Amino acid sequence: MFGIALPVIFISGSINTTVVCRYIHGKVFANSSTRYVNSSKGWATWLGLVFTVTVLAWVIAEAIPIFSDILSISSSLFVSGLSYYIPPVLWFVLLKKGHWYEKHNLKAAMCNFVVFAIGIIILGCGTYASIAELVSRLSQINFEQAS
Repeated sequence: MFGIALPVIFISGSINTTVVCRYIHGKVFANSSTRYVNSSKGWATWLGLVFTVTVLAWVIAEAIPIFSDILSISSSLFVSGLSYYIPPVLWFVLLKKGHWYEKHNLKAAMCNFVVFAIGIIILGCGTYASIAELVSRLSQINFEQAS
């Protein structure tokens, strides 16, 4: 399972890091050729910035004890929609030709109904499970602090 998940995690983390670092690097070297990373100074500042942002993100993620729970809640709320239930709605609103119950649309409509249902189930169950885990973890943290 982690063989499939880890590349996706690294790629999405790299995209976010690159966007943040490009913004910072562009602001710091706004009127300089160093901005385009084609010199040794540009490469040194770019690699240093990427390293710093990556370490800072790791420290923040590890320093907040409920960070993974907050990430789970936001994922169940937003990623499920962007991946599962918004695309079928867009198909029904924008992409279908004619009515959804016409013969040429029936197969795609049924597939989109199934994908929509899966998305709603993930939204409900994932949000519930993530919030339940957060409440459990917070009560455990409070219990450890009280004793």
